[in-house]
Amino acid sequence: MRASRTICVVCVTLVVAAGCGRETYERRLEESKHYFTYLDKLNQNLAAPWAGRGIKLRVPKQFQEIAGPKPKAKKPASASSAP
Repeated sequence: MRASRTICVVCVTLVVAAGCGRETYERRLEESKHYFTYLDKLNQNLAAPWAGRGIKLRVPKQFQEIAGPKPKAKKPASASSAP
């Protein structure tokens, strides 16, 4: 009689313990789903990374890079210019 009672208590404990943490797991899984949906939306709307002078930047796709100013050509020093 005592053994069957112990087995019954163990079975009830196992049934209750089987559901422990399920809500937490489901909540974290749902949060992860929302996070990766957000990351996918960002990746769809941002251009490829631009890197220069120690920074890395991702801008919205509608922005386009404008070329910087061209360096001025130096005049060659003339050999006949003596003081």
